[in-house]
Amino acid sequence: MLGILLVLAVAGFVAYPLMTRDAVVPRAIAESPAEANARARFALYRQVLDLELDEQTGKLAPDDRQELEADLLRRAALLMDEPALETAQADRADAVRRVAVERRIEEEIAAARRALAAARSPEASAAGG
Repeated sequence: MLGILLVLAVAGFVAYPLMTRDAVVPRAIAESPAEANARARFALYRQVLDLELDEQTGKLAPDDRQELEADLLRRAALLMDEPALETAQADRADAVRRVAVERRIEEEIAAARRALAAARSPEASAAGG
């Protein structure tokens, strides 16, 4: 009897996402390339914020965080509509563009911080629940 209940519980857990109205596949199909890039950049920025938290809590050394963060930000820059940034380091005009991209990345990280803070705030929990 316990085995049957366990099998039913597992089957319900596995089948639940398939039966919900907010299916992931139609959303992915309707998403434009720009939206997909923005979503991917936001995910990278969230990882940057996680790295900062890991460093603050002592789980990650500052040098390791900087190395990982640089890689994440490089990936985020490549997702933008800018040309490949690595090939333009010697050219001054490309250096200016790189600064603009970095500024844009910082703005998007700040927006990600605000969105995460809003999602974690007590008002958001009270409104959602």
